Parts: sequence; structure tokens; C-alpha cells
Amino acid sequence: TDRYLFDGILKTLYGEDNPASHMNGMLYKNFQSLTYEHVKEVYEKNYHFDNAMIVLYGKLDWRDWLEFLDAHYLSDDPAQGTDVMKVLEEPIPEGYREAVIDVPVYTGAETENQSSICYALDLQNLTEEEFYQLEYMMGMIADSRSELIKEGEKRNLPTEIVGWTDLEFAHPMACFGLFYCDEKDKDALLDAVKTGLSELAENGVDEAIYSSNMASTRLSDGLTLEDSSSGVNIASSTLLGWVSLGD
Repeated sequence: TDRYLFDGILKTLYGEDNPASHMNGMLYKNFQSLTYEHVKEVYEKNYHFDNAMIVLYGKLDWRDWLEFLDAHYLSDDPAQGTDVMKVLEEPIPEGYREAVIDVPVYTGAETENQSSICYALDLQNLTEEEFYQLEYMMGMIADSRSELIKEGEKRNLPTEIVGWTDLEFAHPMACFGLFYCDEKDKDALLDAVKTGLSELAENGVDEAIYSSNMASTRLSDGLTLEDSSSGVNIASSTLLGWVSLGD
């Protein structure tokens, strides 16, 4: 279901013909037209070291490691000017758009109140610093005590509004979603999001929400640094930021 949801979001937000509308992992939808020759062509065109990002972390001499990588790998694959990010520079249509995506279910499966509604905003014009500020703020915006959630409750939405930022796709985005609901809830959700964000912009974040989120973040950061796999996790999130937001 999530794949259909995000595939629909991308195609509605960016347009069917925009490369940014294609979601990773959806190749199976075109398996009948897929050929070995085409896969080989795409691989040879795009999979070069000058289109890769290499991250070294841990207690090591990075100069020695770079010399090793260059001697055994990089020097055998000279730069070819590969830059697949250029295909994502196509202009994105402005304005508000809606789409209804049908999702197949098993015969006899429950269908009542099984819909998902999501309003997405393209954030590609934000700087890296602005995006991470919004990512942090989203925890307060969608806090269970926030004005956004209260606005949803006033409109008797069946479940709590969820808000998040996303770097997993071609461009960064912010999303406000409602799950296990009915299609008829879409207008109430949009109104709740607009009203909640307007009140937040005018009045700011409640002090209690700010304080508890700060405390939670400090605790989470401390536990993350104690995790044996923290280097891998930090490297992964850093890479996403550099690829999507960096120069």
C-alpha cells in the first residue's frame, strides 16, 4: 500500500513525464517491456565512480584508504562526466493537484476505512539548513498536543494526522497524512492542516511541546551515539542530505 501511495504522490506532485516522478523499486510494473539490453545500457551509462559518493568513517587514516581505493579501483575508471542529477532539473508544474489512486486488495479483504490521504509539498528550493530545521520542527508541528492535531479532532477525523519530512525520493518533500480513513475525509484533512499551520505561524510552538521535544531529542541523540552501528546510521542519513540538498 505504501508503494502505491508514494508512487501516486510523486506522479501527482511532479507530473507523469518528469523523471522525479519515478519511485525506486517500481521496475516490476514494467517487467514485460524490460530487456537485458536496456538494463545493460542503463548500467553502463550511469554506474561510474564519478557518479558515486564514497564515505569513510571510523578510526582510520583516510589518506591511506583513499590511496588504496585510487590504486585499486578509481584509477582504472577515469571520470566520464556522469551526472544523473541533471535529469531531475526539469521544471515542476506549479499549483495544487489532486489524484485518486486505486490500490488492489485481496478478495474478501476489508475495504471500509482502509484509505490513505496524503498532502505533499515539494521542498527542493529549501537550503540544507532550512530543510533540517523543518525536519526538527515537524516533531513539534505534529505533536499529539499541537494545534494541527487539535484541528483534526475538531473535524472528527477518524485517526490522528501524521506529519513528516522525506529525503528518500528525487526531491525533498514534507507530507501530512491520514491513514485508515475514507476518501470523503480529504477536504477536512486539508482544512485542518491549513488552519493548524496558520495558527502555528501566528502563535509559535507551545512551550510545553518545545521543552518535551528538546528533552526527547537530547535523549535520542545520546542513545544513538552509544549504538554500535551509529556510524553506519549517521553515514546513511548524511549521504541522503548531501545527495538531495548539498551543492
